[in-house]
Amino acid sequence: IKGREIASVEGYQYSRALQDIDGRRWSRETLDKFLQSPQAYAPGTAMEFEGIADDRQRTALVEYLLSIKK
Repeated sequence: IKGREIASVEGYQYSRALQDIDGRRWSRETLDKFLQSPQAYAPGTAMEFEGIADDRQRTALVEYLLSIKK
């Protein structure tokens, strides 16, 4: 995920809100903001969950996502 352009995986149907985020890549900061509040980060996103308010839980998830190697 780290460094990949947002909404860039071929064949996946992203919401228009994510598709309209041109040029940004997933980083620690962008993942944290998105997971904290998907609607605030990308208004109109199809992501239906409210986000992760707990900083420690969100940080742990971000670190895990950044550690995944393809």
